[in-house]
Amino acid sequence: MDQILIMSLLAGLATIIGCLIVFAIGIPSRQFMAGYLGLAAGIMAILVVDLLSHALQIEGSWFVLRGILVGILFMVIISYGVDMLANQGIRKRRMGKKNTGQNNSEFVKIGWTMVLGIAMHNIPEGLAIAAGEAANHQLGLALIFAIALHNIPEGIGVTAPLLKSRTGKLSIITLLLLVSLCVPLGTWIGTHWIEPTDTMIATSLGFAAGAMVYIVAFHLLPSAFRQSPIYAQFGIFLGVLILSIAH
Repeated sequence: MDQILIMSLLAGLATIIGCLIVFAIGIPSRQFMAGYLGLAAGIMAILVVDLLSHALQIEGSWFVLRGILVGILFMVIISYGVDMLANQGIRKRRMGKKNTGQNNSEFVKIGWTMVLGIAMHNIPEGLAIAAGEAANHQLGLALIFAIALHNIPEGIGVTAPLLKSRTGKLSIITLLLLVSLCVPLGTWIGTHWIEPTDTMIATSLGFAAGAMVYIVAFHLLPSAFRQSPIYAQFGIFLGVLILSIAH
């Protein structure tokens, strides 16, 4: 258990890699981001199949379906809440511009909203790691790898606007370190709260699959295809190929 917590922490810390990329070379090209996001989406898509396969071997389809629906609903609620906070921040920023001109503190508030969104998404990712580990150690490791890949562009996405708001580099790194802790927090919750029964493990695997389906369908793929459809398709193919060979 200690090993999986440490490795889930490393997966969370992948956001720091994205941060350091922006510090070192600036924002990567659209083609690179499209290919990279497609790669992460392809890997996660194969892992969803793995999660469902393991879940159906353990328990009946009803429990798995229930977990999938709860996982998707959980992510929808989180995303809706974060969007509401972001919209409030944007409205306040616009009012600040009208009243006092360029108000740098409002940019910082929006940056904090983005950080909060990633933190809230990281907890179910940690739960997914715990569920995968409960079913199969190799599946847990594969999930850690996929989540780490997913977290790197999140680090890029947060760092760029925070730098524009003139937030200090040390402050950005500190924020991302705190956000990274949400992944092992989710794993810790999962390992302590998920009862080692077939029904609970199968439902948890379904939850993890549902959460990852949401991430792939509503975050990774739309972002990748907005950047460059051709490079996105290549990344997806490469991601599927890599994980298929690894199997």
